[in-house]
Amino acid sequence: MSSRLSDDNQDDKSMTVRSNNSKRRSLPPGIWGGTWRLLIIPVLLIMILPIGVNAMMFRNDSSHSGIYDDGGTRPNEVLKWSNLTGDAVYGTPAVADGVVYIGSNDNYMRAFNATTGASLWDFYGGGDIDSSAAVVNERVIFGSYDRKVYALTLAGDEDWSYTTSAIIRTSPAVADGFVYIACDNGMVYALHEGSGVLEWSNTTNTTPMVSNAMHSSPAVSDGRVFVGSEDNKLYAFNATDGVELWNYTTGGPIKSSPAVADGVVYFGSYDHNVYAIYADSGELNWLRHLSSNLIESSPAVADGVVYIGSSDGGLYALDVVDGTDITEDWPYNTATGWGPSPSNGDNASVYSSPAVANGVVYVGSYTSDVLAIATNGTKIWNYTTDGYIYSSPAVWNGIVYIGGGGWTDSGANFGMNLKMYAIGNVTIAPTPPTAAFTNATPRSGTAPLTVTFTDQSTGTLPLTYAWDFTNDGVIDSTAENPSHEYSTAGTYTVNLTVTNTAGSDSEVKTDFITVSPATSAGNDGIAIFRNSTGYWYFDHNLDGTVNKSFRFGGSTDQIIKGDWNGDGKDGIAIFRPSTGYWYFDNNLDGVVDKSFRYGGSTDRIIVGNWQGTQDGIAIFRPSTGYWYFDYNLDGTVNKSFRYGGSTDQIIKGDWNGDGNDGIAIFRPSTGYWYFDNNLDGAVDKSFRYGGSTDRIIVGKWNSTMQDGIAIFRPSTGYWYFDYNLDGTVDKSFRFGGSTDQIIKGDWNGDGKDGIAIFRPSTGYWYFDNNLDGAVDKSFRYGGSTDRIIAGTWA
Repeated sequence: MSSRLSDDNQDDKSMTVRSNNSKRRSLPPGIWGGTWRLLIIPVLLIMILPIGVNAMMFRNDSSHSGIYDDGGTRPNEVLKWSNLTGDAVYGTPAVADGVVYIGSNDNYMRAFNATTGASLWDFYGGGDIDSSAAVVNERVIFGSYDRKVYALTLAGDEDWSYTTSAIIRTSPAVADGFVYIACDNGMVYALHEGSGVLEWSNTTNTTPMVSNAMHSSPAVSDGRVFVGSEDNKLYAFNATDGVELWNYTTGGPIKSSPAVADGVVYFGSYDHNVYAIYADSGELNWLRHLSSNLIESSPAVADGVVYIGSSDGGLYALDVVDGTDITEDWPYNTATGWGPSPSNGDNASVYSSPAVANGVVYVGSYTSDVLAIATNGTKIWNYTTDGYIYSSPAVWNGIVYIGGGGWTDSGANFGMNLKMYAIGNVTIAPTPPTAAFTNATPRSGTAPLTVTFTDQSTGTLPLTYAWDFTNDGVIDSTAENPSHEYSTAGTYTVNLTVTNTAGSDSEVKTDFITVSPATSAGNDGIAIFRNSTGYWYFDHNLDGTVNKSFRFGGSTDQIIKGDWNGDGKDGIAIFRPSTGYWYFDNNLDGVVDKSFRYGGSTDRIIVGNWQGTQDGIAIFRPSTGYWYFDYNLDGTVNKSFRYGGSTDQIIKGDWNGDGNDGIAIFRPSTGYWYFDNNLDGAVDKSFRYGGSTDRIIVGKWNSTMQDGIAIFRPSTGYWYFDYNLDGTVDKSFRFGGSTDQIIKGDWNGDGKDGIAIFRPSTGYWYFDNNLDGAVDKSFRYGGSTDRIIAGTWA
């Protein structure tokens, strides 16, 4: 074995932090501070072997597809076994013939029984082993920090070794009888697999960086060797003689290892982009900017999708054709769903490289978790290890194998994740079901009433469901979270029965749903406020004639409507920013019924039924992000909390159909919505819907009691409706133009909102009662300087 490196050749590992008892690796700034020990996502390749030869490597083939065979058994989230490795694992396990091979930073390559976890042998490599082993033709081949490439027998004895010119962090690719590997000074080597004799070498880095390190591992496809370098370039060499064929320059160092599929090379860069480069020419096919975070993870390519991790905490799925981000439509958001890192509280980075097996993607995270997520974006499970995960998973015979990243934060668990994990293929006795449904939206209303039920039953999956919405013995639905329309008035008892292989259970809720007789609802009318005179003009029944007018307010006042006394009819109010005073007219007679001071000149105002009794008011202070709620219009703060920022737009709505309004913010810079259903300052739901130039509006678009949202795009005149707040378009059509003002209201008294546009240039109104994009009524009412408002005036 080679001796310790001399002082003048120490690499970045000489700067690591050490405790009194064992090594502790320095982590990126913001985790512990100090020197960042450069993380490695090593890539292990497999040659295309003749039938009868067993081999196993990370990425599972020489092109780095990342596709594994789980043997027909999908891994579950139960730990099968774990065993100590002695130090942090940055490499990826290789599994062949029932044996797991893994190196760690205590300088050892180890072999474990893949089924039991029993230790079989270990081999001292003379330096940290970040390299992942290639197990091929009864040899275990890997690199070490002692600058050597080792080939061991399956019994753990040295067959041959070759000394390179620098530290080896990367993993070998074995193809057509040659071992391809790179070392820290940018050299790429081709060695004979059987003897370790050098065939050729070439350099990737003619102008070395200060770090002068290599983390990207070679991939081999169609007679070419592809490897990334920290001089910001991806290189292609002739696999036979090492002649450079081309190179492609990115905007940052490349630590991601390339994957090749259908003549295209995929990889990530520190410039925050994922690249797709044509393998034969080196020309750009496409690039996709993922986030403001670097990318070290290596891609997996399966079924037309590129899967790759990012240091923003996200696992991304990109279409191989053009790089379209498929994860925008995933139900599980990996970037926020992991939870915080155990040290810095941020959503943790994904340096691990994903593996795909049987329609499931497996990947590790800085949160200490191993995630299994379906290729449609549905989370299947996650398993939490004892600390950070840098290693990438390998899948074999229904088990996920992955190494622990070494050091946890502090305290009782300090330094405990020095393990090799085998997760899955454990038979679990099924847990009997417990039926539960504590939520239904809404639980009361007028007929016809559509109620959505939310299942909260527990028990071993899969569960089957039998809903009896009227407790009459007839099964009405077998869906997990169904909706049901109650067409007649009455009080209804609901029965849910759930079943799995361990048995059945029922929950009965007596008098759970109350449906009132249908009433003849009044329609919304419109009003205009004329700045120049302070006059209001009301049209109660949308016939273009004035039903009432009076003077109330002035040109600098803000105008608001609300049901101030809970009688089902709207009154008006004005807010005077110069003084912070409010003036309320409850019954539209032009007389002040109540006034008080609440808020200031820079505050934004909003009205909502915060407690389900009458409308109250709220102010949002952009300078601090705080909300101040006055439930009963007495000028005192009933609740306050911080939610949102100075550039956010604020909205209110009955988001869950319980009769109480919640709030939401829309962030134009990102297009994201953040909903707070119950006014506790916590985000209950978020998704992306719309863009920075869109106008937003809220209404009861369908027969449910829940408010939905809509965006109006002035540049095209199109409306996009999301009825049930899931971030998907339920209806869209063109109605109006860029200079029109938009408004919503229940124009025909059917309990559902329609839309209208007011055209200031002509004073015309155009009404669409039933959201079909057709004009149901139009007339002239008002002028170009008037302000408009809708309400239940009569």
